[in-house]
Amino acid sequence: MERRADEVLPGLWALPVTIPSADLEIVHAYALRVDDGLVLVDLGWGNRSSLASLEERLAELGASVADIRGALFTHGHRDHYGLAAAVRERSGAWLALHPADRIYLDDRRSRSDWLRSLSEEAGFALAEPGGRAPARSEPELPVEPPDRPLADGDVFELGSWRLLAVHTPGHSPGHTCFVVDPGRVVLLGDHVLSWTTPNVSHWPWSDGNPLGDYLDSLRRIAGIGAGSLGLPGHEERIPDIPARVAELLAHHESQLDDVTELVGAGHETIAAVAERLRWSRPWAELGPLDRLMALGEAHAHLRELELRGRLTRIDADGRPRRFALA
Repeated sequence: MERRADEVLPGLWALPVTIPSADLEIVHAYALRVDDGLVLVDLGWGNRSSLASLEERLAELGASVADIRGALFTHGHRDHYGLAAAVRERSGAWLALHPADRIYLDDRRSRSDWLRSLSEEAGFALAEPGGRAPARSEPELPVEPPDRPLADGDVFELGSWRLLAVHTPGHSPGHTCFVVDPGRVVLLGDHVLSWTTPNVSHWPWSDGNPLGDYLDSLRRIAGIGAGSLGLPGHEERIPDIPARVAELLAHHESQLDDVTELVGAGHETIAAVAERLRWSRPWAELGPLDRLMALGEAHAHLRELELRGRLTRIDADGRPRRFALA
């Protein structure tokens, strides 16, 4: 049974919008009532099925896409940003996204050169990432860039609401959470989820240290979100943000220890590590998209360990990348 819109606070609704993912099934868009309509945080996947689901959820509020005045995005992944162009076309809404996430709007994940580069870097030949998304065969809607940038510390005065933007890089370089006042609510996007560990990946085009950024962002949101209700982009609400953050931090420290042990046992490449780490299912059962994400996450842990001085790169300019104990 499809889930219905749920009023979290007076004038703030969670809208479960269906997406083509067998694992997640829905993304939560959040609608805030403003003087002349609605402002949404995240929208849904860029296809007509997801658009129809958003329209159904809005109708439960007595509203329509035409009532959307603006949309803030936690990040640029297609399950959150994909409906941006369709919503702007029907409503004239402004769109706000952190500039670091514009990189996702060119759909580089589907590019053969990107997959080839990742395969060479990881030491594993990747197929096109079809994943377990049965509705992926439905045509994708056009993608348009945002017309407003987001930055850490930005404050959005939206009717009676005040939203503070908190830059939380990790799951994506521009990921942003929003602290909602009044109400002591934090819109978490995919930064903190209730039972899943959000994917944090290092890609061939990544700069810096995505996992290190993510761990720092977790600690920051734990302090900001203490005593607030966490509203994530997927799964269920989080009544104790610091407690959930502590679980995520512990998970990654355990994963870092496992990666160190694997490298010490002679598994030098990204693929060799990814094939042996503990995932939600064994490596042999993972589809192309899941393997891609696993390789990206394994690399993020290897990079963090390299920067901590626990691992070192062997033949730093070689392909595939190789690591050893420092």
